[in-house]
Amino acid sequence: KVSFLQTKLKLKDKDVRKISLAYPQLWGLGIESNMEPTIDFLLDHMNGEYDTLSSFVLRQPWLLAFSLEKRLKPRVARLEALGIAVEFMPITVMSYTEPDFQRYLERCTENWVMQPDDVEMDSEWVAI
Repeated sequence: KVSFLQTKLKLKDKDVRKISLAYPQLWGLGIESNMEPTIDFLLDHMNGEYDTLSSFVLRQPWLLAFSLEKRLKPRVARLEALGIAVEFMPITVMSYTEPDFQRYLERCTENWVMQPDDVEMDSEWVAI
């Protein structure tokens, strides 16, 4: 698992030690069942930004233990539906309780208004 994390997230030995101390339960997670699918999903939605994902994992290694289907995918979908890039979300946003996550989304969008599209009658969000 050490070499997997070092390779997949481009972590150094000191980074893996930091993760181990912060969240020793990580070593109980399966690579194929937990870590790899989560890392691949997040990397895909962070446009392959290894540095960004590595900093997320270093700050909150339990991110790799969250349910991909029940927490990460639905939240990423909600962020992206609002046009919020995953790589720019607060590092701890996936750890928020559901009410706190909803409040975060509301704060992000509270100054947005709907603007009609000149070409079609669709609408798009615009920050004011």
